[in-house]
Order: sequence, then C-alpha cells, then structure tokens
Amino acid sequence: MNFQEFLAWSGGVHEPDVLRACETRISAAFADLRPPLERASPPRTVHRCDLARAWCELRGLPPTAARGAMICAGVRHALSLLFAHMAAAGRRLALPTDVYPVYWDLARAAGVATVGVPTFPDLAIHDVLERATRAEVAALVLPDPLKLHGRFLAADERAALLAWLGRDPHRRLVLDGVYTFGQRLRPATLELLASGQVLYLDSLSKGWLYPRVFGVAHLPPRDFDHLGPVFRAAAPPQADLWLAARLLAEHAGLPAALAAAIDERRLRLVADLRARGLAPFSFDRGYLVGVDGDARELLGTHRVLLIPGGVFGEPKRPVALASALPPAP
Repeated sequence: MNFQEFLAWSGGVHEPDVLRACETRISAAFADLRPPLERASPPRTVHRCDLARAWCELRGLPPTAARGAMICAGVRHALSLLFAHMAAAGRRLALPTDVYPVYWDLARAAGVATVGVPTFPDLAIHDVLERATRAEVAALVLPDPLKLHGRFLAADERAALLAWLGRDPHRRLVLDGVYTFGQRLRPATLELLASGQVLYLDSLSKGWLYPRVFGVAHLPPRDFDHLGPVFRAAAPPQADLWLAARLLAEHAGLPAALAAAIDERRLRLVADLRARGLAPFSFDRGYLVGVDGDARELLGTHRVLLIPGGVFGEPKRPVALASALPPAP
C-alpha cells in the first residue's frame, strides 16, 4: 500500500472504537506550536555564512565548521543536488528500500544509478554494507536517527560504517539528520563526521515545522572544492533565508519543546497499544512506533488504525507504524 492508497483507505475508517494513530503531517499536527511567520523580503541582505555559523552554534559545532555548512532549502533539495552530481559523474548510490520513498523519487529524477538495501524492521548493518560493497557504490544514504527504528545508530553500527569508509577513501556516507529535532550533535555523530567521509544533512522541516525553507549540507573538507559550487549555485531566495534567520534566532527553543511533546504522546501511545494487546517495538525517540502485523488485519483484530509499513517502502516482513502525532485539524 503506497501513501496515496493509505490516505484513501484510512480516510474511509470512521468507527468510534478505533484508535487512530496514523497522522503523518507533523507541521499540520503541531500547528499550534508553529511560529506564525511569513516569507517576506528582508530589511537587509541575509548572508549564508551568517546562517551557517548560526546553525553550527545551534548544533554544537565550532565556528570553523561553518566553512563546510552549505546552505540549501532542506534535505530533499540537498539530496537532489547530490544525486544529480553523482549521476553526472557516473557513480552509484545505495538507498534504504524501506524508509522514505522520496529518496527513490529524487534518485529517479536525477537519473543516478541505485541499489536498494533493506534496513527495517531489523538493521543488519554488515549485510547492508556487504551489498553496498558488491554493488561498488560511491555513497550510502541512511537516516540518523533511524526514522522507523526510533533510535540513533548503535555503537556497533557506527563502527561498521567507519570501517567500511576506511577501506576506500572515495566512499561517502550521507546522513539524513532531520529527526534530531535541532538538538546538538552527539559525540557519536561527531565521530562519524571526523572520518572526513560523511555528509550530514539537516533542515527546519521537523524541529521548526517549516518544510522546504532552509537546510544545511555539512560537507567533509575533501569535498569542498567539487560540491561547494553545486550548493552555492542553488542558494534559497532571500525571503527564505530571512525566515530561517528569524526561526533560528527567535525560536531556538521550539525543537526541544516539540520533542518533549512528542515524547509525552509516544509514551501514552505505547500504553494504548499495549492495552489493546499489541507489543510495540522498542523505541526511545521520534513519533513512530512499530508493531508486527499487517495494518489491515490489525484494524480488524485490535481496532487500531496504523500506517502500513509499505507506505515507507518494502519492509522485510509485515509491519505497521503507529504515529504519536495528534490528528491534524
């Protein structure tokens, strides 16, 4: 079941005894927390270097790291630029088959060669890397935190990734960090960045509830010369940069407040699922909670309306995801 089929199916379920845990629109779900700002021409020129420094400060990086912080319109925009660059260079890319169909839409639009790697519900990192190695990919894309697992990459997974990178200096790991909700980068993430082979992507779409406005692609130094011009040539308009500057300066506390609200709702959701006889997967962050089973069957047997795993791609076994987001108005 793809996303459009899911919307049609879930929209037809109206029984009052059904627990609806299937909201996907975070900006609409938390509209009451979203700062009421508009795109407008700035009173002065907004310099991307200033925004890069502001992002580094927010993420706990030193000011010197701003040189590698390329400004873009968000993770999708950054991936579209990276994929097009890889396609032009004739390189191959590994993408998760079960996390985010938009990854694949962007890859197809760019014409980049791809190989799929399964990651959910179980992330067998050595199998993923073996498949990537056999396919001779130049880059592997992964979310961190892992969106559907509700956790950051584990120590053994990070070690395996670093070892894989270390065996070929031309390999790259592209981390989608949007589900960190604006928090400071963890030492474990900094360790990955220190490899000099990791590109870290971020945006305001989750933590600040403003999608496709502003983002950062933090590049390793060895990629400055060939990727820097790609991003500088595709800078967002001044109105978007001004909106981003205001969000970062005036609403720096929003991501933490949003994450706290999600954590509270997730705890209640897990209790509700268990009360209906379900066994949620172990999760420690994020708004999605996995359970085994087909979503259609779970609606009948447990009276819960969840998101089918197929909405996110091709999971290795039948799973469904419960959303802790409040219903959007």
